[in-house]
Amino acid sequence: MGIQMAWDDTQPIVHIRFERQWTWDELYAVQTRFADMVEPIEGQADVLVNLSQFRNLGSGFSMRKLNEYVTKPHPKARFVIVYGASPVLVPIINTILRPIHGYNLSLATNEAEAYSLLTTLHERAKTEQ
Repeated sequence: MGIQMAWDDTQPIVHIRFERQWTWDELYAVQTRFADMVEPIEGQADVLVNLSQFRNLGSGFSMRKLNEYVTKPHPKARFVIVYGASPVLVPIINTILRPIHGYNLSLATNEAEAYSLLTTLHERAKTEQ
């Protein structure tokens, strides 16, 4: 499978990892799999998306489907942090995905930075309550 999903060992965090070869159908299925994973939990889950192996746009690309995918976030998704994106993908994420996403989307360079950013976002959210 070209897109792997798993729970973090200690926190309510869903890890999504793109492998070199993946399809858009697999990406669209991530929404259903995410919903199935988080439905039983109380509260929300954070999402860490690893794009370090991401090399192409996958097969079956459709702007219409991409728009449907990114504009329908799950209500149990809290903070989404994308890390490992190539320098080519960063402007795409910043220009296209971030403005239309319905939940908090941030970028990090690597997994350690993603966890650090997640901690910062949680601390900031606590002070804003």
